[in-house]
This record gives sequence, C-alpha cells and structure tokens, in this order.
Amino acid sequence: AGFWVAATLLDSAGNIVAGQTPTITSTTAGVTFGACTASSATTGVSTCAVTAIPAAGTTVNYTVTQNSKTATGSFTVGGTTVATVEVAADDIDLTTLGTITATLMDSAGRPLGDNTSVTLVVTAGALVSNTALTRDGVATFQFVSPGTAQTVNATALAGGKTGSTTFKVAVGAGAPVGDGAFATEPSFGTGNVGSAVFNGGTIEQLAAAVTASGGTSVWVQGTDGNWYRYNTLASGATAFVNNAFMAQFEGGLGTVAVFVVK
Repeated sequence: AGFWVAATLLDSAGNIVAGQTPTITSTTAGVTFGACTASSATTGVSTCAVTAIPAAGTTVNYTVTQNSKTATGSFTVGGTTVATVEVAADDIDLTTLGTITATLMDSAGRPLGDNTSVTLVVTAGALVSNTALTRDGVATFQFVSPGTAQTVNATALAGGKTGSTTFKVAVGAGAPVGDGAFATEPSFGTGNVGSAVFNGGTIEQLAAAVTASGGTSVWVQGTDGNWYRYNTLASGATAFVNNAFMAQFEGGLGTVAVFVVK
C-alpha cells in the first residue's frame, strides 16, 4: 500500500486535460494496478495505485492509455526493510522555515516506497511535526529556527535504523535577521539596567544599538539557558571578556529580549 504511478494528461497544445480517467497495464509478472483517478482540474494529474508488487529489485514496466494515446514508464521495486537512513539539511537562516530530509534505503541502496513512518529529533529549534511519511523514499520535515546562531544536530529514526546530520543556524547572505535596532528603547528608570527587545541582527548592530541608547554592556540569554554579556567598551587585550558572547551568537541574533546596562 502507498505505491502509485502518476500520469499527467495534456492536449496537443500542452494544456491540462481534466476529468479523464486513463487505464494502466503492465506485462511484468507479479504487479497489479487498481483503477486510476480522474485527472485533476488544476494539474491534469491522474494517480494509479499499485495494488501488488513483485520482489525487491524487480523492474516494472507499465503503459498508461487514454483515448488511444499511450505513455510508458518503469520503476524498480525497493525493499521494505530499512537498511540505512540518510539525513540532510542545508545551513538554515535565522528568519526562515528550513527543510530537513531523511532518505530511507534498502540493503541494495534502493529508496523505500511511500508511507514509511520516520521520526526526527533536533537538538535546538523545533519541528512543525516530528513525524513524517516517506514519498519516493524521502520524508520531509519543516524546521523552525531557534532564533539564535548555533549548530544543530538532527537525528532520524525509521525501522530501527538511525541517521543524523549537523547544520548551522546563522544569518543568511542577503537575508539579515532584523534591522539591528531596538523595538523600543531600554527603560532604565531610576536604575542602571533597562530591558528592551532587539529586532535581530549582527553582534555589531546590537553593540551599536546599545551604545546609542546610552548603555555600556548588554546581557542576552542563550539557548542553553545561560546569560551572556557583551561589553561595548572592551577593546584591545581586554576584548577577551566578550569571547563567550561572540561564540554563542557568532551568526547573529534573532528577535530577542535583552538587558542593557548603563
């Protein structure tokens, strides 16, 4: 269950043909197809379910027919037992919804079929859903940025097998995290510490905003729950006091609450 063949119906001008139901046949032993669906009004696609498949490794040849027009195709049957899990993710910008994929392969290196359940766990940030079903051997997950620059590990589990990868959450080229300003200026009141919300940006932009507000340092909470201080007056040999902050937020910051010190 979960295997299917898709056919797109087009007229002679390349326009989609809606509401037509093709037939599908095959001379390959051991494979049977169910009825195809009517072609979609928006895409022209008709799907034909594979109701029985032969042994793993078999190449299935098939023919789709509609109004005396035919098209042929083939696919190779993958195994049903997971042998390897490969996880992939590009470096993800702080402001975007990233994509993580998990590819399931059988012992011969063929992708598994549809509707195999995969669970994904990430060490930071969040997932729109931590479970997904494969399509053509690939399960796709949407990753929500944690809002701070860091390295994230993603581990997928399927069929008793695991696979993992690491990727960076950082400021993307041409896609700044924010405008580098405070949403509202720090309110110091009668004390020397004022809270504010930083709109996101680089460390340099945060330092500039702190200086412009009359502050000399700023505290920001990292994803590890610890608070990190950046001293805008530190320079030369004393700049090492900012090392921990620089390491924690090396790729920039998303929208975050901060405490500014005069």
